[in-house]
Amino acid sequence: MQEMIRITKEEITADSLKVLFEIDAIKKSVPAELFLEQSGSSKEDYKPLLAQSKRALETLFDKNEIAGIIEAIAIEITESAYEGDLREKEYAELKQDLEIDEFHFFEEEMIIVFVAPKIFFDNSINVQLDYSLEIQDLSIDM
Repeated sequence: MQEMIRITKEEITADSLKVLFEIDAIKKSVPAELFLEQSGSSKEDYKPLLAQSKRALETLFDKNEIAGIIEAIAIEITESAYEGDLREKEYAELKQDLEIDEFHFFEEEMIIVFVAPKIFFDNSINVQLDYSLEIQDLSIDM
């Protein structure tokens, strides 16, 4: 069986490990950054977090959990924009426009950064999740 999530690039920096995940389900390579609480870590120190990150992505995409997260984002933003009133057209347009831009992985949580280029041209949508993939926070960077 072929892997659905592959790491195609790794680069250690002073405070993180930058990787590029190739994700077959969305036919896209997505950058990610992994952060440990201790500074000055080696590549070896990141191995457990890298494995946890890959497992989380496999669950997101192989089991299509990402669809539920995208739906929750679209509902939350549409209801907020229209003061609790879910407008089907705007919801459907946002849901269709949302794209994953990057990932940030921490020891206890992860952040998926989305863009919606047609609707939120210069903004990003940050979704903080725990590793059971429950949404903890949602914010829009203006």
